[in-house]
Amino acid sequence: MRNISESKIRILHIGLSERDITFIQNLFRLGTKQFRDYELVKYEEQTNAHMVIVNGDNPYSLNKWRQLKSSATTILISKNKPMLSNQIHVLRPLVLRKLVEAFTEAELRTQHLNADRTQVLVADDSLPVRRFMELKLPLMTDVPIAIDYAEDGISAQQKALNKLYDIIFLDVIMPGLDGYQVCKSIKDHSDSFTVMLTSNKSPFDRVRGGMSGCDAFLTKPPKDEQLRKVFQKMIDKSHKQHSTTNLQSSQR
Repeated sequence: MRNISESKIRILHIGLSERDITFIQNLFRLGTKQFRDYELVKYEEQTNAHMVIVNGDNPYSLNKWRQLKSSATTILISKNKPMLSNQIHVLRPLVLRKLVEAFTEAELRTQHLNADRTQVLVADDSLPVRRFMELKLPLMTDVPIAIDYAEDGISAQQKALNKLYDIIFLDVIMPGLDGYQVCKSIKDHSDSFTVMLTSNKSPFDRVRGGMSGCDAFLTKPPKDEQLRKVFQKMIDKSHKQHSTTNLQSSQR
């Protein structure tokens, strides 16, 4: 399991006006779930960022950006399109559509951005359950997340074999393979934090879940507090594992 960070996706801004900052922050706060874990941070010499957004009308800001020599994807905001074809450009006046398109393009260019998010897999053959988790999960943790979905046990198993997930939600009853079988196969090759989802409260289900190696057990639909606790347990487990690894390395 990766060392999970609770930091946001940082967007470094250079030379933006208060009006620009307010407009962009409103997008992050009120926009789609894509931007809920974005955070604007003010330019500082040692600031690390996933993206940079610059006031292209201000020569001082452009100079600061060039001195930064950052490899992060850059968005330039200006009244006229500058002679920088390799950068993403947003023409003033700022409107919601332009910014959404710019940040979406920046995400596509930023290959490590999705990898920096906590990787989540939701496996359930019920579309309403998948939609419920899609809407709920980003609100249940401060950790930036990226969610994949599977509609049956076989596809869930295949996804988990091809990609390392930090946390996996598995429906107990699915076509192909049931959640217990998928969980056991996952635990055979990875330490992904695995959560069983069930419509029943049978003690037998919990026993089978424990035998398959699952880390937590939730009854559908899971309550907000239960989901928050599950994410916190996953984060605590990640930190504990990495603390142990670091201690072992220091003793060699």
